[in-house]
Amino acid sequence: MKNDFNLIAPVYDKLGRLIFGNSLIDSQRAMLHHLKADNHVLILGGGSGDILKELDKLEMRLSISYVELSSKMVELAKSKQPFKNLEVAFINQNAQSIDLPKADVVITNYFLDVFTLENLSMIMKKIDQALNDSGAWLCTDFRKTNSFFKKALIKLMYLFFKIFSQLEANRLQNFEGQFESLGFKKLDTKFYLGKMIESCAYQKPKLTK
Repeated sequence: MKNDFNLIAPVYDKLGRLIFGNSLIDSQRAMLHHLKADNHVLILGGGSGDILKELDKLEMRLSISYVELSSKMVELAKSKQPFKNLEVAFINQNAQSIDLPKADVVITNYFLDVFTLENLSMIMKKIDQALNDSGAWLCTDFRKTNSFFKKALIKLMYLFFKIFSQLEANRLQNFEGQFESLGFKKLDTKFYLGKMIESCAYQKPKLTK
């Protein structure tokens, strides 16, 4: 099965911290100030659930649909319970093959980078349809860089996940171009690891009648 992280789920977070330190979790919390109390949040590819702990720290009531393909990752995410402020529905399914719940906010952290260009375009259109008008899309991911070392590191990561997770993608795509084609407006951005990682908040345009 493509993009299956079951095999590396037990060591995924440890590997991330070993290579990138705290940058991965710091980047994921960077745009959370765009959330509001009582938002319905759709999280795609949430992994082991560290983002849920960060959302709970906001001390605001949130309802969350947590879509994750890896059953092992879902088990790890569920182990983070109980939460004080979150109502979480765990959905162990492929986001490409289900009807996504409607949401006020979408969070895709290190999720879009697993797709080929064709599938990226399709999944982003599907997410766009699930997001309410004027809703926020919080996206954190690796970005293309001119640094020889960083390009080599990203290439090595793709090779690693190709072997152990049957990753479908071979390289990073132009996420920003896809957002622009869907009409999203970038509200906020922050960089990490010398612009190797970018955390962004986008707003969906309001439907005009």
